[in-house]
Amino acid sequence: MSDTTVRVFVVEGKLTITAIKFPCAKDALLALPKYPVLQVEIEGEGTMLPEEFMAYCNNRGLAN
Repeated sequence: MSDTTVRVFVVEGKLTITAIKFPCAKDALLALPKYPVLQVEIEGEGTMLPEEFMAYCNNRGLAN
């Protein structure tokens, strides 16, 4: 899990969504408060809402 690629999709303007790639879930979790996050995609786990991602990390001991 610590070396799983995580993509965070952030809203940049009215019609622009950008994916920011992180090398691990912990880095992505730390970045969540800095961006207007639309959804998070974890390699091998699928796509989830920011709240689901935070719960996912919390359940795995990666509390923020």
